Amino acid sequence: MPLSELKQFLGCSTPQAWVDKAIQEQEILLIDHAHCEKKAASTAMQLMFRHPTRANLLTKMSRLAKEELIHFEQVCRIMRERGIVYDHLDACRYVGALRHLVRTHEPAKLMDTLIIGAFVEARSCERFELLIPHLDETLAKFYASLLKSEARHYILGCSTPQAWVDKAIQEQEILLIDHAHCEKKAASTAMQLMFRHPTRANLLTKMSRLAKEELIHFEQVCRIMRERGIVYDHLDACRYVGALRHLVRTHEPAKLMDTLIIGAFVEARSCERFELLIPHLDETLAKFYASLLKSEARHYQDYLSLAKDVALEADAAGLDDYTQRIALVRDLEVELISAEDPMFRFHSGVPIKTSPQHTNKDVIHAQ
Repeated sequence: MPLSELKQFLGCSTPQAWVDKAIQEQEILLIDHAHCEKKAASTAMQLMFRHPTRANLLTKMSRLAKEELIHFEQVCRIMRERGIVYDHLDACRYVGALRHLVRTHEPAKLMDTLIIGAFVEARSCERFELLIPHLDETLAKFYASLLKSEARHYILGCSTPQAWVDKAIQEQEILLIDHAHCEKKAASTAMQLMFRHPTRANLLTKMSRLAKEELIHFEQVCRIMRERGIVYDHLDACRYVGALRHLVRTHEPAKLMDTLIIGAFVEARSCERFELLIPHLDETLAKFYASLLKSEARHYQDYLSLAKDVALEADAAGLDDYTQRIALVRDLEVELISAEDPMFRFHSGVPIKTSPQHTNKDVIHAQ
């Protein structure tokens, strides 16, 4: 999430005095960070035990708990490398004070707990971003990697189903071919926006950079495919982008804002899926997908910031419209990702097990 949006959500920025103290007290910072990751995983697990019938909560909290435990291990490893002992620390007043606001009856208790969790995660994100410029390279890269993960969670309404991940591991040829198509289409979309809006200087700058990066990624995917003997072929597109584009309004500047918001969701979903796939891929492909994470996260943020710029050109209703359109796109994106999909692609939904893949009807060799 861009720092400006974090500030808007949180209500205030972290005081500079805290940042100065954190730079001086990095040992305590790391020990407490490890405790925070462990507590976050524990909170997620507690919610799963307390609400076993809430399927969406179980999915999200399971993933969150796993990620927080991975982060805990990463912090501990950094501490060991620096000779820092993981020890007990008394908790500060922050979370305890917030929890005093939690009501005792359900479902209000659950709602309050989740809202407080959102604030704790957002504040952590904001402080990571504030600290990064002042830290050594190792710690700065680690905190930057955490930010990318949190940014994607902010916009996406659901996690990719495990069934899609399992199918992607099995169908790496289709995955790579469709990935190449996605990079090419992303570059084309950026160029189209540049031609349609030649007077928007900020858009021209961001889309020019995005188009160049997407074409580089396209060439990189094609090179990996050639090395594996995979032919770059035509693939029919899945329903994902087409369905999202049905939401785009026909009048400007609403059309531009909707297009940019949809672009943000497509990039964020790509990023999330790269990260999910990395642990299951061979070293070459895993390294390549890891290298894409940083730029793809920035692309999502660029699209979203440009959409917000368009909203700010209107009156106060512009920001309300921006928020409502994000919610509208998020709802449809969740539906597309979570529902069964007869076609396997990079942005497809839950695979149907009996559906044949990569048939003659599905793939037509390029002329």
